[in-house]
Amino acid sequence: WSNMPAVLDGLIDPKTAAVLRTLLRHSDKLYHLHSLARASKIPVTTTSRIIKRLVDTQFATEVRVGKMSLYKLAENEKAQQVGDLL
Repeated sequence: WSNMPAVLDGLIDPKTAAVLRTLLRHSDKLYHLHSLARASKIPVTTTSRIIKRLVDTQFATEVRVGKMSLYKLAENEKAQQVGDLL
């Protein structure tokens, strides 16, 4: 998680950056919480907290399939701009 640009050091949590990078790397993919945690190399509990915050702030989108929640990068300018920084 330490590959963050120096300009963002201290501004964004490295674990949040890792989750965002995973979503950005495969922006068309839907991730289950556990697969997102595994791909990001972040504990599931931490990933859960991060993805909820990213959905609340419109950087990620939650897609409900029955009772299951899947997540992907939001398709908006805000998400794209943060992707340019990471």
